[in-house]
Amino acid sequence: MIVALLFGAFITAAPASAAPAAEIPTAAVTAAGDGSARCAAVVSADAPAGREINLVIDDSGSMFRDLKTEVTLDRWSKAKYALEVFAAMLAPDDVLNVYRMSDFSQGRSGSVAVTVTGAESTSARAKQIHDMPMQGVDTPFSSVAKAQQDLAASQSMNKWLVIITDGEFEDTPAGGAEKQIRSYPTAADADQRLRVAYLAIGEDAPAIADDPGHGIHFSKAPDSQDLLEEMTGFANLIFERNLIASASQPNVIDPDIDLAEVLVFAQGAKASIGDAVSESRTYPPESTVSVRWAENAKPADDWVLEAKPDKDLNGVLARFTDVERGPTQFDITGASDIAYFYKPAVNFGIELRDESGAVVDADKIVGGEYTLRYGFMDADCAFIESPLIGDVTYSARAFSGEEMILESVESGQTISLDRGDVRLEVDAEYLGGNTAHATIDVTVLQPARATGFDMAETAVAVTELGEEATAEPIAVEYGLGETGALTSFTDEEWAAVSPEAFSVTTPSNLFFDVALGDSVGEVLLTPRAPDGDVYAADTGEIPVTLEASFVYDEQLYQATPLESTLTVDDDIAAWDRFTNWFAETGWKWLLALILLVILLGYLFKPRFSKKIKRRPAVTGIPMSIGVKAETGNGKFQVQPLRKYLPFFADRATLNYVPQGTFGFRQMTLKAGRSGKMTLLNWKQIADKKNVALNGNDLNEDTKRAPTLSASTSITATVPNQTRFELYLNN
Repeated sequence: MIVALLFGAFITAAPASAAPAAEIPTAAVTAAGDGSARCAAVVSADAPAGREINLVIDDSGSMFRDLKTEVTLDRWSKAKYALEVFAAMLAPDDVLNVYRMSDFSQGRSGSVAVTVTGAESTSARAKQIHDMPMQGVDTPFSSVAKAQQDLAASQSMNKWLVIITDGEFEDTPAGGAEKQIRSYPTAADADQRLRVAYLAIGEDAPAIADDPGHGIHFSKAPDSQDLLEEMTGFANLIFERNLIASASQPNVIDPDIDLAEVLVFAQGAKASIGDAVSESRTYPPESTVSVRWAENAKPADDWVLEAKPDKDLNGVLARFTDVERGPTQFDITGASDIAYFYKPAVNFGIELRDESGAVVDADKIVGGEYTLRYGFMDADCAFIESPLIGDVTYSARAFSGEEMILESVESGQTISLDRGDVRLEVDAEYLGGNTAHATIDVTVLQPARATGFDMAETAVAVTELGEEATAEPIAVEYGLGETGALTSFTDEEWAAVSPEAFSVTTPSNLFFDVALGDSVGEVLLTPRAPDGDVYAADTGEIPVTLEASFVYDEQLYQATPLESTLTVDDDIAAWDRFTNWFAETGWKWLLALILLVILLGYLFKPRFSKKIKRRPAVTGIPMSIGVKAETGNGKFQVQPLRKYLPFFADRATLNYVPQGTFGFRQMTLKAGRSGKMTLLNWKQIADKKNVALNGNDLNEDTKRAPTLSASTSITATVPNQTRFELYLNN
């Protein structure tokens, strides 16, 4: 949980029924780094204390068999599997001590069986629990008493006593086990917190009253099949996680807020968990660990109970961090059941607005009345409500030194702040018991003292605004009082001023370097082009607004904004601008134009009809008795080079008689529009007087280049022997 002092952008009006203004003699804001009051300003919060968890597990005979029917049970196996999952969920600063009840049977002075820490890897934690044998003896209450005594001796500020049992305790103290257990939270030291989580297994297991308000949490698993669900419920309570339901698919969640952590628990013999994918990024798991059923090693002493494991207990846990709001899909395979546990990633912050409704800067609070609002905020400083946070209970107090000056400060209440210091302590309880705490210190300044500027309108040449700025800095006089009637600061006051105290804004793309001059009250502004590029700089009349505020001797000095004009003369020649434009951008347009022309050349290039056969059939018809009929193929071949030239029409050659036939000249064709083509060497073919197109002889009467198509018939004649006929599309 990030606890931040945030001054957002939301008007908070005091409700009509609000309490009267509370007099607070002091108030305090500590912001990050630069003292700004933006969303990123963070105030140190009380770090969540690492948990010390002493868990007492029932490993008596009733966990292995029904003592009435002698039927063998696998209850011990399910409890151990749930404990393995529990250990995998520890946070880095947590410590888990496991006490087996059987270690305390027959009056023995038992001790911790296994200790695992969150600093260990998840696989190491799970393995220690996996390898821990269950013993199958008794359920002495002394095991619970020992776990509580060890907690009482611990210096941890966040203690949990977890008890898992399926039967009545032996050697119970006077007044019964429940009375003793209920006394543990109240017996803890005032500055420490001890809570009890009691899980009863089976219909016959004794119950205790559930009393979360006094640190007693009770749950019951009617059947051992329910044990894992109830145990993970306790884990969520202890580790401050909650269950989020899947969305459109079992492997998708769709939170409406950012999540600090998502713990995915997939069960199945072949379950695996890979990356998570959101709309903007991919999340690999921070850690992954497999959990599964275990055999139970036989103890050294005589033991006759059969240990029957549930071999269907298999799963894998994967931890993901910084999951953004919106749909996130997890790469999960081989799972029969999937559960998602989360921690919300929200800021816990405070907002102060003055009487005009304006948000005050964190380091510029002066005495006066303010509306105070606090609560959970998103990354954009908006106060939020979400089902993933639940119903939130807030409380806040105000202190001056160690004295509590306001026992209760409600969010939305109007408070009066006078010069001095105050500490605000704000607490929130959410998600059924999770807590957040922020300690916020504020220093309230004396009312603002007026300051102002004197600045003459100035002109500069745009060529002087480059990286090596050659323009003379603009001298501004800054002093006490109003513009036109300034008095000088004292040396001590001026020593508190830095360039960061000034803000220069303009609707143009220029920016300004601010420096202090050699004399008191002299401020030097140097205008610069964006990224030092004078060609990109705006020119003409440039509006400029100058503001300033600083703190001296716990008093705010604040200037009335000065609005002035800077004239930027364009002294760059038109040709220079063109050549710069061409070098930066123009060549790209030229290249794009050339590519477009080439593309159009390919799109509109004349090509031959696709109906033309590359090997059209030739039929030879005898013209004299004794001449045999002859068939074969012509050859149509497009010239390769011209195929790749834009705009230039394709050309091809055509052999229109069978191979080996002599006396005929090869045709040269040029592609035209609409499937047409032109015979280029028509004169040479006409000289032969042995070719006809569509029945029209090519001879001395042919005066122009013939036009052909895919359906044109070509007739070639060998006098008194054979007439060859060819159709290009046949």
